[in-house]
Amino acid sequence: MLFATMMKQEGNMLAGFLNQILFGLCQSTLDMISGDFISYPEFREGFFKLVHNIIMHCTQGMIELDPQRFQTIIHTVIFAIKHEKPECMEIGLKSLWDLNERISSHPHISSLFFVSFYSQILKEVLMVLTDCRHLSGFKLQCQILQQLLAIIDKESLNAPIQDGNGQPHNMQGNKDFVKEFLISTIMESFPNLNRVLVDTYTIQLFNNLEDWKKFKGTVRDLMVSMRSFSSANDDFYEHERKVEKDKAQKRE
Repeated sequence: MLFATMMKQEGNMLAGFLNQILFGLCQSTLDMISGDFISYPEFREGFFKLVHNIIMHCTQGMIELDPQRFQTIIHTVIFAIKHEKPECMEIGLKSLWDLNERISSHPHISSLFFVSFYSQILKEVLMVLTDCRHLSGFKLQCQILQQLLAIIDKESLNAPIQDGNGQPHNMQGNKDFVKEFLISTIMESFPNLNRVLVDTYTIQLFNNLEDWKKFKGTVRDLMVSMRSFSSANDDFYEHERKVEKDKAQKRE
């Protein structure tokens, strides 16, 4: 907690020491606690707050980190959002939201960051969003999903996003890739769903990006469907899919 408080108070004045802090404190702490989600509880919350304060108050120093130390930030935030303890999970979700916001405000690095980490972040968010053990974080999870999809909808990235294997995708555009990534990730986790249903909800998510209430409602409906529908009856959803596709074409 001491280091977290210092980082909040001093911020970018500690930028020159950030590599040492991450190497000497953060990486060793992450290695110690990453085997599970319950051991060393006295360290977890303070550690996650430290990383959040780095993101919030030492942004310039974070941006200037060497790649290995920067990945420590990413790994810590993703690890935090997987916790079932609400306090730790909330810190992780807030950290992820703020990380995306801070990076997006620096155009000279935002494209490189999202090209490299977008698929990983999106998949991890989808995993906790659709896991009933993390329901207390639903609102923040939805906000991050909306944030991530909006980044792609703006078509501001100047290179193809890397896929799960670290290779640039070969689809027509990043938006097409993300739609397919969403569908395949959801269906991989919930094989009981049919393709047309998931396709329809994916299009609705993009159509509702500017309306938080509708966006959150679409996510909630999708989560209900994950536990309610079988993989059959594709034709039942064909009309809804066509309507949503027509809306999407009018927006573009």
